[in-house]
Amino acid sequence: MKLVVCTNFAQPFHTVGAERVVQQITESLVRDHGFECTVFCQHGNLPRLHNGVNVVPVGSDSESAFIERLLAENADHIFIYSDWFFRWPTILANTDRIKANKSIALVGMNRMRSSVPVNTQVAELFKKVHQDYRVIAHAENYIDATTCNRWGIPVTIIHNAVDLNEFKPSSFDFKAHYGIRSEKMLLCVSNFFPGKGQEFLPPIISKLYAKRKDFSFVFVSSTLAFEPGNRLRTMVKSVCESKSLPVRFINDIPREHVVQSYFASDAFVFPSQQECGPIVVLEAMAAQKPWIAMDVGHINQLRGGFRINSSCKRGELKDFDGIVSSKFYEGMDKLLSDKELSSLLGKDGRANVEEAYNWGKVSEEYSKFFRSKR
Repeated sequence: MKLVVCTNFAQPFHTVGAERVVQQITESLVRDHGFECTVFCQHGNLPRLHNGVNVVPVGSDSESAFIERLLAENADHIFIYSDWFFRWPTILANTDRIKANKSIALVGMNRMRSSVPVNTQVAELFKKVHQDYRVIAHAENYIDATTCNRWGIPVTIIHNAVDLNEFKPSSFDFKAHYGIRSEKMLLCVSNFFPGKGQEFLPPIISKLYAKRKDFSFVFVSSTLAFEPGNRLRTMVKSVCESKSLPVRFINDIPREHVVQSYFASDAFVFPSQQECGPIVVLEAMAAQKPWIAMDVGHINQLRGGFRINSSCKRGELKDFDGIVSSKFYEGMDKLLSDKELSSLLGKDGRANVEEAYNWGKVSEEYSKFFRSKR
């Protein structure tokens, strides 16, 4: 079975959420299900083989060169990960030429929900030819599934997951290695993007630090060629430094260090305002750590943490109001103070991941999906 995945970013060139999903899908299909997988990505340098997956940068291809390259693969199935893939309009325009089975994972429908005329045209074209594409969404209640339901387009729900074999404690001491001397540690693993919510945390951390001095707050992220994200990180860091808050910004670290950061933490904090299936929360659960997060994506189906409801509509971005900020403050303080509760929540979260959100189970769902006909 030959699968071609089209995505903007891919391992090993980038290492954030969507790339982790594509990596886990393709590597598990190659390793456990006998697939041959090639990933076409917009960004990157020379093609390379990464854990059995062919990763091919196509960002410099013209539209016609890209389509010819795609057709030359003679794939059994072509899978587009996100409608924001830079050649998604080109693929749509050449639907009749692509004889392989086709599917797309809609991750926020960022392009086709846009009111920009060129993106509106893409959405209208997709509606006309949608019968040639099967659609995957990562959460039943997120904009991807609800919009497709409104358009009369069938959707298959496949949740995100984590590799449980990766989440095992090791001898690596994250806190010692990065010079974190506090007794307790709160963690946020997330790149800085508008909507991820990191800018709302400094006042909450400040209020918590005024009450207790036994913790550090650690942001773990990657440096991306994305100026709005870089500006956001600079702004959050500046605010934290101006208030002398116990905050560390740790960037571009090896994956194994990211994994161990979860084990070193006492609780995971995730203020993102828009997600479909947040992997980082699942990773915290896999490390048996309690979490506190906004009610986004399929968070309402997860166990092992505190879910914070917001007055804003799903997918809407706005400032944290006093109630949301207070709930984050209270939750963070509670998880730092109540060791027994944190332990119980952590164990429940790990059990939840083992039951429903591990790649052994989810990769089987993808294998069946890609092998099946319409």
